[in-house]
Amino acid sequence: MNRPLDANILFSGADGWATGMRPLGLTNTIGFEFNHAAVVTARANHHLVVEGDLSKVDPAEHPALGLIGSPPCQGLSPAGNGAGLEDFTSLLWAVRMVRRWIEQGCMATLSDPELATTIWGWTPEYAIAWLGSVIRDPKSALILEPVRWALRMPEAPHWIALEQVKTALPVWEALADLYRDMGYSVWTGVVHMEEFGLGTTRERAILLASAVHDLSDGPTKTHTRYHHSRKDRRFGYAAEQGLQPYVTAAELLGFAEAINDPVMAWPERDTVAEAAWVYTRPMVAMVGSFRPDIAAGPGYRKPGDGPRQNARGSIILSVEQAAKVQGFPDNYVWDAVSEADARLQIGNAVPPTLATVLIRFVTTGA
Repeated sequence: MNRPLDANILFSGADGWATGMRPLGLTNTIGFEFNHAAVVTARANHHLVVEGDLSKVDPAEHPALGLIGSPPCQGLSPAGNGAGLEDFTSLLWAVRMVRRWIEQGCMATLSDPELATTIWGWTPEYAIAWLGSVIRDPKSALILEPVRWALRMPEAPHWIALEQVKTALPVWEALADLYRDMGYSVWTGVVHMEEFGLGTTRERAILLASAVHDLSDGPTKTHTRYHHSRKDRRFGYAAEQGLQPYVTAAELLGFAEAINDPVMAWPERDTVAEAAWVYTRPMVAMVGSFRPDIAAGPGYRKPGDGPRQNARGSIILSVEQAAKVQGFPDNYVWDAVSEADARLQIGNAVPPTLATVLIRFVTTGA
């Protein structure tokens, strides 16, 4: 008998999820990705990926034990155009109507649209189509693809893992109720990357669901959370908490002494003192598409301060350093695509280090 797929990975990108599953022995995965450059990178690293429009794929043809999804975040991200933030009401209504359809025994079908919009609720396909017609950022409708897949795969997945920007947490909480209706134990929350050994304070909203294990306690943190008031007693506080201390940017990237050539300020070299934050704290994040090679200097940003990449103390990262910040292994191949594409993929990826922790928890309950 053929071994079943470990997981279908929706919006797989450069395949940070699949990379993080490899240490767990879960190597039989298939990704689904629209962006050609991301597909090239994933395949260069020996991941199986289907390229194309996910909405055209029939989940009934893809049985697997698990379901993973990282829908595009631009529509819901403060870093994007912000239109998706106003679409929450529509998204929540669509989820509510799909829940009604489940509660009614999934009786409505695409062939009876009148029923599909009244007492019987909405099919997932109808909900996605409706969202695409009423919201300003059509990409936001893709956040319901994991619902369609969970309901349309040949057998319901044993477990589900979803990731998005932290502003999407209310949507994950709404989906959690839907998945509980289907019999899953569900955990939702915002994870702080440094609490899982990554050298950044980036935050992400996570949904984990299991048909087998109780997930109510959430994944176990391994490191302390960064706070500026504790940076001078990092190791003592970690010992008190029974955790490892958070990883500083310098420790992650191997900077042992004063700021050296790999760490350069932009647009001009800052003083050593201004860039010395790398020795005391994790990074805030890579800036984004305008200057994806910049790790912004920390500090409060108020209106009128200008772009974050102009902040004093900002540093330049190579592609390899940026990938290391995101938890990719040193031997991951990025040169199959342009440097600009590689940097964008790194910034959008689920860190493999985090993926390992989340998938271990959702598949074992520990």
